[in-house]
Amino acid sequence: MQPKTRPASPRIHLHRKSHTPPTIAIIVRTLNRPHLLQRALCSLAEQKRLPDQVVVINDGGESVAKVVAEFRSLDITLIENKRSVGRALAGNQGVT
Repeated sequence: MQPKTRPASPRIHLHRKSHTPPTIAIIVRTLNRPHLLQRALCSLAEQKRLPDQVVVINDGGESVAKVVAEFRSLDITLIENKRSVGRALAGNQGVT
């Protein structure tokens, strides 16, 4: 009687530590709530590690350009839709 053999286990590949930190990108969607956008951006600006990019999508509401302009320490891209396109599509706009 021969002993049972186990199938070979897959090799484990360890990733080497990178000398560069990962890129951090944040997508923020807003619709007629500039006061909440201001709180969200303030929170981002207070982090130990600032995000490399922040994309703010205004989904057809009142303009938030003045709120965004207050946060010069953040690299913010503002997308202002003329009409609401919905939460999912607005989020997808930030990805592309």
